[in-house]
Amino acid sequence: MHKFSKAIVAFVALFAMFAGVATPAQAVGSPSSLSVGGFATMKSALSAKQKTSISNFTTTNTGIATISCIGYTGYNYKGVSKAKLRELAKARATNACAYAAQLAGATVGTLTIKTTGSKNASIRKVILKFTYAPVAGQYQYSMSNLDAGTVQHGGPVTGFFHEGDLVASTFADSSTLDGYAYIGVIDGGTAAYFDHWNTSADDTGTSYHLGDHLGPIPAATTVTLYAIPATG
Repeated sequence: MHKFSKAIVAFVALFAMFAGVATPAQAVGSPSSLSVGGFATMKSALSAKQKTSISNFTTTNTGIATISCIGYTGYNYKGVSKAKLRELAKARATNACAYAAQLAGATVGTLTIKTTGSKNASIRKVILKFTYAPVAGQYQYSMSNLDAGTVQHGGPVTGFFHEGDLVASTFADSSTLDGYAYIGVIDGGTAAYFDHWNTSADDTGTSYHLGDHLGPIPAATTVTLYAIPATG
């Protein structure tokens, strides 16, 4: 059996998530807007309740990139000028957007104003509109190309790598042959020792050896890396 051309590197903290857990930048299905009402007449400051509503949204929906806001005013009970109403609508939008962007680590986008003649108190609001960062592509690793029932380390392994990660074997087993970690059996009984990862189970795709860095991957895609064994 041939030997590694590179030294086996130590474990690297590559586990950004596990099966069934969403990525931090998960945008699929995330709501695109939030309506925050309850502004006092002729006031633009956010109340504690409004701040809580915005905070809950930005905590639940991660990966927000840009926030735009539409500020509304209602019926002109106090007979102020149109310019004053426009200033009020803009101030409401500005305050809501700035607070949300600070919490989400996002950029403030467009601020829009809507002055209305509605006497319904619910019109004194801001509608926040959200755009999300693209969902990062990920490399999923697997040992499913080994004989079923023989995979060591609780396989097939479930977890993820991402673009630029330093490649590790993920195996910490002391049962080795010439520095290779024993990972299971192939071909009905041949002992398999970890050699490298490949994007195809038959080793015809792109290979990644220990110490390499994973290449780019399109957003919102998953590529499986298969553990390619050396035998002996």
